[in-house]
Amino acid sequence: MISLLLPSTLQLSFAPSILILKGPRGTIRLATGTLQPRVRDTPTGRRLVIGGVHQATSDEATLLAHIARSVDGVRVGIRNRLRLVGVGFRATISKDAERNPVLSIKLGYREERQVPLMPFKKLGIEVAVARREGRSKGTLVRIEGTHRERVNQLAVNLRKFRIPDPYKGKGIQYDTERIVLKKGKRE
Repeated sequence: MISLLLPSTLQLSFAPSILILKGPRGTIRLATGTLQPRVRDTPTGRRLVIGGVHQATSDEATLLAHIARSVDGVRVGIRNRLRLVGVGFRATISKDAERNPVLSIKLGYREERQVPLMPFKKLGIEVAVARREGRSKGTLVRIEGTHRERVNQLAVNLRKFRIPDPYKGKGIQYDTERIVLKKGKRE
């Protein structure tokens, strides 16, 4: 049996093979399959319990890890930031941001990369462009949402437009990433 301490701001509801988590940031539905989680009141607070008296299986541990990530998502949200490193690299969101927002990214190529944001907005993912400290244009892209997998996948897809160069360091980097540059040609 394994368990997870639940915050007081979280509301749980159960449907057949589905766990519904509601929090201040949104709602997430998780498929539980054949495993049936239960809520127990303990002296330390409410706990979500999976399994019986036997030792936890890998399926139970994986489901509990997914539930823990989802609890973080609906409670405080998931954030990911990307830095655009390079001369002239910048990101903007189109002026017509209400009806059909489009993220335009200049990466030193002839044409800008265009990413329509409406499908992500429907999934609960918000994308914003900000200034990096000491910079004049939008060189920081913030991605926020409740689903960790969706937020991280969007960050990976944006990063694929220009993966950081190991020799110059130019490209789209995660905000916490530090690129160790390789030595160039020697004379």
